[in-house]
Amino acid sequence: MITYEYVKLAAEVVAFVAVMGAIYSFMAVRRVIRDTLGEGVFRALVFGSLLLLLGYGVNVLNDVVSSEFLKILDDVLVALGMGIVMVCSITTRRAIATHVEPHVVFDGTSTISPGPYLVRSMSVASVLRLLSGKKILGVTRLPEVYMRCGASYIWISNVGGSNVVSPTALAPLLHAVTTSVDRDTFVILDSVDYLVLHNGEEAVLRFVLHMKDILLTKGAGLVIIASPETLGEKMVTLLEREFRKLPM
Repeated sequence: MITYEYVKLAAEVVAFVAVMGAIYSFMAVRRVIRDTLGEGVFRALVFGSLLLLLGYGVNVLNDVVSSEFLKILDDVLVALGMGIVMVCSITTRRAIATHVEPHVVFDGTSTISPGPYLVRSMSVASVLRLLSGKKILGVTRLPEVYMRCGASYIWISNVGGSNVVSPTALAPLLHAVTTSVDRDTFVILDSVDYLVLHNGEEAVLRFVLHMKDILLTKGAGLVIIASPETLGEKMVTLLEREFRKLPM
């Protein structure tokens, strides 16, 4: 005879298997998720998912070996797992919602046409002068430089703020940049080495090339300030294949 306890146990086993299947699917595409959301968010999601799985496992065990301790442990694990996943979702959503309005920094008429450019050794202020008359959006680790010039910027940092994006959140950063610019806007990226430090060369190269392609379709430009001393000769050489020298 089928009893309530039997149905309850079967339902909880199905739930446990479903969560396990979801985690398996998640891990099967872990590389894509890591590159999209960043290493920090990815690790937090894995930890939260494992807590959820452990919580459901304890719940099943509690139906076999009933115990008040197991019941409390089950609720704590599930609550912690759900909390971590929720925090990751909120953090990612806030980063994606970042929007900065670019504007002209220096008056003038620059003859530089929109496109991808690479500068090996030049100050941000000098690049801004070359782009006189163009709307500018900086993506930087050093916001003070842009603040002194009155330029719009997105600060790459782990410190919270309205125009701040975590260095490991490459997808939210890409979204913030590409949705903030329009035609004839130039993005200045001067912190590739910092992004590589947190994400690795391969992920950052894909990020930069993806940004370049999107900006080109919008009629915007991208200027990367990098040098072999800080970024490495190999990475700079790879970028030189896709980017032109900035006209002086």
